[in-house]
Amino acid sequence: ACYRRAEFEASDRHGLQALAHFAEDERFGVIYVNMYRGMSAMAQGQVQAAAECYARAGDCTRRFFPSDPCLVMSIDALTIELALERNRWAAVSRRTLNSLMEARDSWFDVHVATIAIGAELILEQHDVEAVIRFLRKSAESVQATNIESMSHNVSALLAHFLAEAGRVDEAREVWRDHGLPCGATELVDLDRQSWRTMEALSCARIWLLAAQGECDAAEALAQRLCDAAAERGLVRTVLRGLATSMVAAELAGRQDLALVRLGEFLRLTRRVDYVRPLVRHREIARPVLRRLLCTDLDEELRPAAESTLAHLDEPSTLTAPEFSPRELEVLTEVKDGGGNREVAGRLGITAEGVRYHLKNIYRKTRTTRRTDAVRYAQSLGVLS
Repeated sequence: ACYRRAEFEASDRHGLQALAHFAEDERFGVIYVNMYRGMSAMAQGQVQAAAECYARAGDCTRRFFPSDPCLVMSIDALTIELALERNRWAAVSRRTLNSLMEARDSWFDVHVATIAIGAELILEQHDVEAVIRFLRKSAESVQATNIESMSHNVSALLAHFLAEAGRVDEAREVWRDHGLPCGATELVDLDRQSWRTMEALSCARIWLLAAQGECDAAEALAQRLCDAAAERGLVRTVLRGLATSMVAAELAGRQDLALVRLGEFLRLTRRVDYVRPLVRHREIARPVLRRLLCTDLDEELRPAAESTLAHLDEPSTLTAPEFSPRELEVLTEVKDGGGNREVAGRLGITAEGVRYHLKNIYRKTRTTRRTDAVRYAQSLGVLS
């Protein structure tokens, strides 16, 4: 309960007291406490402490519960979550998405983390449409549990990805039909919901407000989220709030505000390398970071900016890709709108063919979404 309210000092104190009282054969409790202590450390940006807690939980599981798939996959999921925050894909590649999804019967906090991780991995391997399909199924499954906080968390993720994909009307429908809170007081409330749910709801709402053109409201909510998270030591949430605010400001044409938010983000990443929020939106974050590097940055912040730019995989340092005639046709049709079936119909090919060409386009442009691929092709001058 203390962990969920982001009362981490109290949570850690209770955890240590529990560990001191467990008998030698009460190993399940040791695993449970180490997982929650690890999640607490992760939320606070304490990478080494989180990794050590997960390692202890994993070692105990392998020794005494090797045939318990829920425990094994739960610890895998949390280890992957920590790696993803740092954009460390080498730690993820050894595990498949299907095996990770076996953690769906785990505790609430691990369950919602697993769904969020699944969405991230699907986005990297496929596209935002595949993520939306996955989250719709997950939302239906979670609603059957009648656990409001879990349902709100997954529904917020769905609304967030819909808004990112430009499907604002659908995102608004999800918000309304799933009964998600709208007011800042309800959104930033750690007495009635977990910090994970607060983070998911608030970031999704910021994006949706910005997509609706309510930029002042989006910025006000972002500031409130960051203030509340900083007060509780929620470094991860502060970084996500800053990144979401930066992207929203850039899309709204408020470039000065975008630079301010990016600067605040980088100051935090000097001690906590959670760069995933920017990598998720690399096509938007990259030009903002370029502009920031052209300003009179202090010598302490510049290394953080340059290091982050390396994570964003700067395409200007790479040879421009060559697109096949069919890939250019697909890019043109995608730019004009429509899903894979519509594009396939206009080009006289199958939807599977469209997916095949899109995968090649994503690989060549080092993007994961069709809008980013189009923007990159336009920046090269190969697409008007």
